Amino acid sequence: MSALVLLLLAATEAGATGGLDLDAVAAAVKDREQALENFSVTATIDHIFSLPSDRGAAKHTQWHIALIMDSRGRYRIDGTSKTINEGAAAQPPALKQTEVFDGERRRQAMGEGRLTNGRIGEASTPFILPFTPSDLVWTFNGERDSAYLIEGGSLAAEAEFDGRSVLAFEGKVSEGVDGRFRKVQFLVDSNRGFAVVRKAMLVQEALDADWRANGVVELTSMHEVAEGLWVPRKALFEQYRLPKNGPATILSRSRVELDGWLVNAALDDTTFKWSFPPGVAVDDEISGRTYMSSQVDDDTIKQQLGGVSRLRAGNLSVWAWVAGAVVIAMVSIVGIMRRRTKPRG
Repeated sequence: MSALVLLLLAATEAGATGGLDLDAVAAAVKDREQALENFSVTATIDHIFSLPSDRGAAKHTQWHIALIMDSRGRYRIDGTSKTINEGAAAQPPALKQTEVFDGERRRQAMGEGRLTNGRIGEASTPFILPFTPSDLVWTFNGERDSAYLIEGGSLAAEAEFDGRSVLAFEGKVSEGVDGRFRKVQFLVDSNRGFAVVRKAMLVQEALDADWRANGVVELTSMHEVAEGLWVPRKALFEQYRLPKNGPATILSRSRVELDGWLVNAALDDTTFKWSFPPGVAVDDEISGRTYMSSQVDDDTIKQQLGGVSRLRAGNLSVWAWVAGAVVIAMVSIVGIMRRRTKPRG
């Protein structure tokens, strides 16, 4: 950690939180982001998603995953998921899932017992998870935590969170294309390496209306995994439905248990390289092709060529079968005609 962060830590431990200004806190949060280059962790996720039409019948999905991610946004996710339909006698089977983003392309596959269906796309947001994993340590709504503080806002002296005194920050107000006003609200724990432990997006319908949370991330049970680097053992992700004339209702909630944290490991580019195993039906959203993977290879083009070769071979076999059937039919017809034209004895 930098000398600035060490000085700030000493100041806050001495009870001088009121003496910190926004620029110092923003610099400390940014310093923490830069110090954390990558992480790996195992996670158990319980996700609830509810629509108005569900009439209270929430849908649960549970994940057990291993996650690796770096500060460049690359990631690898391996694990299983299972959907639980409350009140239903029969439940769907668990799915095996793998998803890898190498910085350019996202490869994702799933299947019952083995990987059978795959997809390639450019989007860097994980498809199989109900939240963005970088929000655990670096980001919120696609932006670095420190960026919100650097843009300006207000910093209160103290607030209470997870049994500790923390710093409360509110960002600048912005007006969206929908006419609503928005601002972020952060809680920064200066005694936990300046980790942002609570992140919320607040929405206001009109200038005289109350501010309401649209989305919240809470990181609790913080522990130190390296000098000055604190990470959560638990996380909560919530999204709310905000009708203009009515109270807020829960749209989705993810409770996450995190274990086995490892930070700043020696990773190379091969960590985020992955190919579909043979037998996976791949939908390539970039090229527009759909094919069956036929070999393990890191080169997407070779995979496509292999898949196309299989399709061509399949087409050739079909034409060979058709040609054979035509020959047999012709021979049969010739035989019948000969019998009909044969002179009677």
